[in-house]
Amino acid sequence: MIHRRINCNIYIWWCQVHKHLPIKLIITDSENIRDRTIVSTNNQNKIKEEQLLALTSFQKGLEEFYKSMDDGLYYERRKSQYSFDPRIKKKVIVDIREQIKTYVAMFLEEPHVVSGYFGKVYKERNEQIFRKEHKYEPYYLSGLTQFKFKTLINSKKIDRKYNKARYHIFMLFRKITEPNEKVDASNNKIQKYCDEIIKTLRDEKKCLETFMNVIAIIDASGIDINDQKEIYKKSTTNVLIEEFVKRYK
Repeated sequence: MIHRRINCNIYIWWCQVHKHLPIKLIITDSENIRDRTIVSTNNQNKIKEEQLLALTSFQKGLEEFYKSMDDGLYYERRKSQYSFDPRIKKKVIVDIREQIKTYVAMFLEEPHVVSGYFGKVYKERNEQIFRKEHKYEPYYLSGLTQFKFKTLINSKKIDRKYNKARYHIFMLFRKITEPNEKVDASNNKIQKYCDEIIKTLRDEKKCLETFMNVIAIIDASGIDINDQKEIYKKSTTNVLIEEFVKRYK
């Protein structure tokens, strides 16, 4: 009887203390606002930004898009989601951090930005990536480009030293393959634009040849790829674009 009375008193006290908890409701028809609210309202816990991003509808759609393609790549929107599947090798997994970096480098033409800390990259560019109206193709193309480059590095067909400038290389690969002005990621034309570059990546000979043409630009530019500070500079990106224009425009 005593225990029941104590428990009852505790319950009454708990109800009195907690009956005025503030609740914030956000009602919107916009998936962009909803998804970004999921990410931004993270003040009360330690969940990482990429874990929150994984909950958005765009991420789920992108994961399925990867699976629908014929290159054997998997998009890891949730950390370690493929860790317990022995059929899926680590080398064919594109995680959310690498997806952001490769996309920002290739399509926003800011490889100098993504060479740094991921958190800063996402914070400063989150309004320009993973938008509801974006097509999946440019994201997939970005993931496939870094996969093909790593494969060529590991097979020693490309000198490993160029890995230090890989994000600049990804940007130049796109520009060389399709030298016309890049198409907006929400434009229907982006699908055909990306398909042409994907064809080059899937052709082993053309793929290597194009990467070697990119490396020729790197070498001719005079930049020091061993200087980490130089890789982080916007001026380095500008120098490489100028060298590209000399050769292909």
